[in-house]
Amino acid sequence: MKQSLRYRIGFLLLSVVFALGLSWGIFSLCSARGGAAEGRAQNPQFSEIGLEGDEYAKGTLLPVPSVKMTLDGKEYVALAVLHRPDGTAGFASGTVSLDMAGAYSIEYKATVDAVTYSKEETFTVYQPKFEFSGGEGIAEYRENAVEGMNG
Repeated sequence: MKQSLRYRIGFLLLSVVFALGLSWGIFSLCSARGGAAEGRAQNPQFSEIGLEGDEYAKGTLLPVPSVKMTLDGKEYVALAVLHRPDGTAGFASGTVSLDMAGAYSIEYKATVDAVTYSKEETFTVYQPKFEFSGGEGIAEYRENAVEGMNG
């Protein structure tokens, strides 16, 4: 009985030492990561995204603005990521075709010292009710302006 109690106390002490060691290790790792950004501005400044509006017709060619981020007096180029209504996303530059109706967002990201900063702006692409196609003068009317819904 006494030996069983000794084993339990020994196991308990070993568990406490292990938990303290693990906590110290995690704390040290978090402190080391935060140390590189210590003294760094918490809110970097992004240049204005400057989209022409917050609503566009389907088929619009949208120029992707160049955006820079300033952090601690240094300027960094921010990469643009276009998030489409179907959930896909990809890097964007130059001009992109808005070929799908729905909610879009354009996110600008810059990474400094393994820390990623971002700024996002949203906009909507609508399906026009009237659409002219081809040179034959064919017009199409849609009752509902949202693609894929019948009215």
